[in-house]
Amino acid sequence: MTTDDLQLVDSLFSAYTGATVPGASVVVIADGRVVARRAYGMADLEHRVAATPETDYRLASVSKQFTAMAVMLLAQDRKLGYDQSVRISCPSCPPPRSR
Repeated sequence: MTTDDLQLVDSLFSAYTGATVPGASVVVIADGRVVARRAYGMADLEHRVAATPETDYRLASVSKQFTAMAVMLLAQDRKLGYDQSVRISCPSCPPPRSR
């Protein structure tokens, strides 16, 4: 990852930089290694605690809809199938447990 790439990541989150807004944490992984770790905004607005790359945002079930839509778009583009094993795209996932 180049300096330009890191500046692009920072520019995407510029509205969060130095601001008292809900935070975001970003970890960029390339070729299996972490190449960038960044945090922007606040982890806790009430107590004015800055976000860190390790911040646990406690999203509950909010992200499930976004994951489902991403899968639907990938299926629409024929990049994966609904009945395809997740291990095809993510070979490091453990095998299913036998019942």
